[in-house]
Amino acid sequence: MKSVVWMFSGLGSQRYRMGESFFREEPVFKRTLERCDEIVRPLLHDSMLQTVYRPRGGQFEAFADTQFAAPALFSVQYSLAQVLLARGHRPHYLVGYSLGECVAYVLAGVLDLQDGLHCVVKLAELAREYCQPASMVAILAAPEIMHQMAEGFDAFHLAAINFNTNFVVTGPQAAESALLTDLRGRGIVAQALPVEYGFHSRLIDPMEEAYRRRLRALPLRPPQIDIISACQANTLHHVNPDDFWVALRHSIDFRHTVTLLDRLGDCELMDLGPSGTMANFIKYDGRLTNSVVHTLS
Repeated sequence: MKSVVWMFSGLGSQRYRMGESFFREEPVFKRTLERCDEIVRPLLHDSMLQTVYRPRGGQFEAFADTQFAAPALFSVQYSLAQVLLARGHRPHYLVGYSLGECVAYVLAGVLDLQDGLHCVVKLAELAREYCQPASMVAILAAPEIMHQMAEGFDAFHLAAINFNTNFVVTGPQAAESALLTDLRGRGIVAQALPVEYGFHSRLIDPMEEAYRRRLRALPLRPPQIDIISACQANTLHHVNPDDFWVALRHSIDFRHTVTLLDRLGDCELMDLGPSGTMANFIKYDGRLTNSVVHTLS
């Protein structure tokens, strides 16, 4: 029997109007997303749903405002999972990538929905209070070019390696334009991600103490479903407050997570992110040839 794996993506994969067809057509999705909105509305002093689904020019335009993007991305992925659960589907493993790890914690019963959403909103609030705005840039090349173009990457930190020819760096917003120009001048495809802060690097260290203080107050329970942390490339049988911080602060090498999935044998993988990014990472990694990968985006 194939292991069923649900995957949850992090900031950068969110879009305005994400999950809109489910919101129109799936009562479970709509009801769950409205419940999430009720929880976060008093914290945001605005409607998350109205922000996400407000009519605008580009149907799949990205948005970077962490205050809304973080809880919206969490809520959409959580609501998609509720649709699958209502249809009788059950996962053996939950893979969380960055913020997506928080979704996995809630689905696994580590903490309840309200605490999970409060934790995500607090993340955005503290990032805005303590951290300088930063850029995150996705690059379609081997990460070794950081050494070959050392001067161009002086101001940047390696945030993630997604597969052998895709990595993400983070650095000051003022340095973004020069880096993109340099890379594109060399024929390298690169794109700024819709993320406001330098997650997975020391650029978010100023918020660490305040965020850890919030995390220590969370009532955590043992996971009822195995959680695979993309940041730790390990199965979490117990979750502690440190795991929340590590998921957002440490750099990610998703190739190690694919190695872990490969050891499970043939899998049925479901990417519940709004952009299918994790399904793409697995596709271009190329090792899980006997596994089936689905997306809901």
